[in-house]
Amino acid sequence: MHIDTKKVKALLKARDLTLSELLERAGVSKTAYYHLVRKSNLLPRSIDRITTILGVGPRALLSDELPAVRKVRLREELVQQIQHDFPDVDADNVRHTLILLERPPLERLNGALRRGLATSVCS
Repeated sequence: MHIDTKKVKALLKARDLTLSELLERAGVSKTAYYHLVRKSNLLPRSIDRITTILGVGPRALLSDELPAVRKVRLREELVQQIQHDFPDVDADNVRHTLILLERPPLERLNGALRRGLATSVCS
């Protein structure tokens, strides 16, 4: 996997940018950019070896999904599964319960105590 300078130039032209403007905005020095352009493979050798043994391309191992987004997506899938298994359950209650279960027990207990105290003061 390497940088295709023709693709970079096309993207720059489409966005009406110069390479210098791009690098300045990205906070990347020209030296660093040209060093990356000259490399025949941007992936670490270990990744290259693993993909070779598995017989797949590097994209098979990589994900552009952020961990936080993945976490929310998996939680929503679990909410849907629980709703499927128990149709009368409220999705918001399930979601709230799952979020609370991700927190440490002491934090959950302290939150419950704060809410209890707030409720007793308001009554």
